[in-house]
Amino acid sequence: MVELVGTNSGDVYAIGRDAIAHWDGKTWSDVEIPDVKGDVFGGWTDGKQLIIVTNDWDKSTSWIYRRDEKGAWSLDGRSKGVLLNVGGSSDALYAIGNQGLILHRIKSGAWRDETVQHADQYSQIYAASVDDIYIAGSSLLHSRGDGKWSDVKLPTTESATTVWGRSSNDVFAGTMGELFHFDGHAWSKTGWTRDVGPLAGNAKMVLVTNLRDE
Repeated sequence: MVELVGTNSGDVYAIGRDAIAHWDGKTWSDVEIPDVKGDVFGGWTDGKQLIIVTNDWDKSTSWIYRRDEKGAWSLDGRSKGVLLNVGGSSDALYAIGNQGLILHRIKSGAWRDETVQHADQYSQIYAASVDDIYIAGSSLLHSRGDGKWSDVKLPTTESATTVWGRSSNDVFAGTMGELFHFDGHAWSKTGWTRDVGPLAGNAKMVLVTNLRDE
């Protein structure tokens, strides 16, 4: 399985390389996938639509597919390079990948290229709002939604591999050894001193996956 995405306990998608299942709060059901190109590497939903990214690693080409409210699939975008994930929010949606590849879905439905000029890989996205977006993978970047991305410096020499948050002044970023918190003013250590995988949580807790099972 690639990942789990959803909007609530009755709307969850389990996304695999070549299969997708949906949980409606009672049962799992298969989601029919069209004859997509490449393997599925990530997905996102807002409860109305499902968007997935696929790629052909050998040919360095990626595709973005969209499933609408009626269940109809369509090709939503295509890019040179390897996309690894898609996420954010309905009004701040991004597809990201290798070699600094960043695509932003604008109001017209087109995907605007915002690729940064370095070789870092990005696979995690957190959008607090349309003008407050973070992505992580080999480093941590931030954007105000204007197409410009800047490096975020954490109080460590380690690279940020994942990012998640609850609001603009409550953001968490993890490395291969620590977890950091942003309170709207500065980043600080949380006391977690193990590897950090994908993050999740709610208003009361933060869930941390540990990649090395320590």
